[in-house]
Amino acid sequence: MKRFPSPTVRQLIVAFTAACGAWSATGCENDEPELPPEQAPAARAIEFDIQHVARIQADRSFSVANLVLVLQPDRGSGGSMGVTLTTSQPAADGSRLTLGTFEKAESLEALARNTIDFGGAALYDPRGNGIFTPLGAYQPKLASIRISSHDESQVSGTIRGDFYHFKPGQTTLRPSVIFIEAAFSAKLIVK
Repeated sequence: MKRFPSPTVRQLIVAFTAACGAWSATGCENDEPELPPEQAPAARAIEFDIQHVARIQADRSFSVANLVLVLQPDRGSGGSMGVTLTTSQPAADGSRLTLGTFEKAESLEALARNTIDFGGAALYDPRGNGIFTPLGAYQPKLASIRISSHDESQVSGTIRGDFYHFKPGQTTLRPSVIFIEAAFSAKLIVK
């Protein structure tokens, strides 16, 4: 006499067979589930804020748009703040400007009474202070920013000083030193 599997196993086999039959009846012959189509990330349109721009005179004349001056007061120690003049968005060719430091000043008015000094070594740092363009990078040797006017939404001033000029593709070679003078207008952001 033949023995059949217990009713629980038999029920599992019947259920599995029924599921396979239903699956093949739907015409699904592909073993992989259908995935939704991938959506490419939307390209962010580059906007030019020509009201907030730096007009730079170096070994050539050029402009960098979308400037903001970010002030970050140090609420812990008081009497000092982080100051960064930077581009809110690089240009289509990748041109950008970033000059940041920590200054002893309690307010924008106090900051405007003094110069904001920057200095550095002749070592190329693509993430450091400087003006970066496709035709070269300019990093401060000894330069300063002077704020000439300001209100609650924007500031104007000048950038002057000696900058190391690194040529594209030659960033490991000794850079030349050039004098840069620029006038700027920037949107003011106080954090």
